[in-house]
Amino acid sequence: MKKIAVLMLSLLLLLTGCVQNAGLLTDAIKQGLDNSSFEASTTVRLDTNLPVEQMGSEMEAALQLLKDGVIIKSQQKNDREAHATILLQNPAGITGTEFWPFEIDPALDLYMDGGNLYVKSTVDDKFLGSSTGETDISEDDTELLKELVLDFINQYQYVLPNVNNAGEETVGLPDGSKETATHLQITLDFQEAVNMTVYTLENLSKFEGLEQLITEFSKYSGMDDSEAAPDALKELTDSLATAAQEVKALNVEELKAAGWNVELALDFWITPEKQIAQDKFKLKVQVPGEFMPEYELPAIDFTLDISSQYWNHNQAVDYPVPAEDQIVMDDQLAENPELLDSFAEGSPIRMFAELSALPPMEYEDFADVTEEHWAYEEINTLKMMDIVQGYGDNTFKPNQSITRAEFVKMTVDTLGLEAQTTELNFTDKNELRAWSEEYVQTAVKAGLIKGYDDGTFRPNQNISRAEMVTILVRGLELELEEEYQLSYADKTEIHAWALPYVKTATANQLVQGRSENRFAPKEQASRAEVTAVLYRIMMQE
Repeated sequence: MKKIAVLMLSLLLLLTGCVQNAGLLTDAIKQGLDNSSFEASTTVRLDTNLPVEQMGSEMEAALQLLKDGVIIKSQQKNDREAHATILLQNPAGITGTEFWPFEIDPALDLYMDGGNLYVKSTVDDKFLGSSTGETDISEDDTELLKELVLDFINQYQYVLPNVNNAGEETVGLPDGSKETATHLQITLDFQEAVNMTVYTLENLSKFEGLEQLITEFSKYSGMDDSEAAPDALKELTDSLATAAQEVKALNVEELKAAGWNVELALDFWITPEKQIAQDKFKLKVQVPGEFMPEYELPAIDFTLDISSQYWNHNQAVDYPVPAEDQIVMDDQLAENPELLDSFAEGSPIRMFAELSALPPMEYEDFADVTEEHWAYEEINTLKMMDIVQGYGDNTFKPNQSITRAEFVKMTVDTLGLEAQTTELNFTDKNELRAWSEEYVQTAVKAGLIKGYDDGTFRPNQNISRAEMVTILVRGLELELEEEYQLSYADKTEIHAWALPYVKTATANQLVQGRSENRFAPKEQASRAEVTAVLYRIMMQE
């Protein structure tokens, strides 16, 4: 499943079409990099035989809307000013229903104006405004980024197997104009899509311009490019290379025999000025019914159609912008909640406005966990999520040990386990405090804990590092990595019952050793260590 997801994501990234035997398209993409203004209209449709009657009326209505089509009309004056309208091809299916409880058809109106974004629906009286922040991207930076894209296009040498020049055709555009354009057709079957995906990912992982690109982005993200950028580059190139290997390992014939299939068709209409006047993208995916056996679904087909038209390239584009008195900025709502009435009850914009109207959360770091602490991010992230708590004097005591009952509570909260009740057979269950009993029952029911050979649970005993790892691996239902070779200097001190769990946790990068490359299985886990492990689990999910 993971490999299929990688493939589908990669297919969407391949729409650059920069390939050796599609030179006309490559030229048009290069020309498009110089387009500072344009107008466009895009229609997105999704058709599927998914049995929506099993999923409720709302899902049925949503899929019907996607089948009929979502239309996006856009106008761009320049890189900082643009306008878009999102509407439905057939809104009658939901107008006046529970899905959209208004008699006026649904639509969204959006404006980007410098560092601000404004949006309203057809039932709102005013636009909700939000500051996206002013950027310091200079013309030199923009030109550099353009050069890097051109460098990637120029060194991309993949040869597509199926490119057809269908000749000149007349394209009618929404503004009433007509363009004579060359129709270029590209098709890919499942194996061809895999081959191109592998080439693209491998090529991108070796692209020399990546380092410069990351360094450039680091200036706007606040990253210290002298230290963090090299690590970010390695992480990105490793991820791309790994994804290429995973896609390359796909056996297309076996997947097709199992009921999977992918077909991709791309059409471009390109003018003599090397401008794309129109394009179409069709992706067909077949998924076997056995893919989700718990739902007893039949084999399912998905067809995604995206059709776009473009005009007024580098010409004057004009549209009226909302007046200042028609805009409510999100930072005004916290001070003037009555401004919420500018947005209709049931409007999707009202939800965002209500969030903006909430008072800002007050947050204070633990007094004994400063930014210099090795687990600062982990501890404070889980504090904000209410998974870890401190003491009355606003301390966390990161080096203090943690009891088995406390650890079970934190683990159940981190894994998001639904509360369960069961009969506890521990001989010392009377030592459980009221707050911990439900968590221990849940952990027992989920198979996280089993207790000791003498029938006790020992809730108030501090948990060891080996016990911590064992409970977490069980909770994550990880396949045991019994063949993994540990390099800890004290690996012989790990009890046989804990060894496969320590191997699995180490192999999955959940835990790290202590000083002198010791795992210290019998030593007590500190509050900071436990929090760091739980944080890693949340990040992996």
